[in-house]
Amino acid sequence: MTTPLAPGSTIGIVGGGQLGRMLAQSARQHGYGVVVLTGGAQETPAGVLADREITGAFDDPVAVAAFLQKEVRRRQGRARFVATRRTIV
Repeated sequence: MTTPLAPGSTIGIVGGGQLGRMLAQSARQHGYGVVVLTGGAQETPAGVLADREITGAFDDPVAVAAFLQKEVRRRQGRARFVATRRTIV
C-alpha cells in the first residue's frame, strides 16, 4: 500500500517552465514545499513560486545533489557527494 505524501513535505520539480509553475502553484495551495531544478535558467516561472530554485544544468552533479538535498563537500575544487540515504534517479 502506498502512503500519501503528507502536507508540509517538499515536492521536487525538474524543469522551471509553465507546467512546473502550475504544479508548484497547486502544491503550495495544498501545503507542500517546492524545490525546482531549472536546468540553468534563473527566475523561471516555476522557480519564482518555489521555496528553493536550483539553477544548475540537469547534468550538473552539484546542482542535482543540491536538488536531492545530498550533502556536498568541496575540496580543492572537486565536489564529493555523501548520500544520506539511497536515492534512485
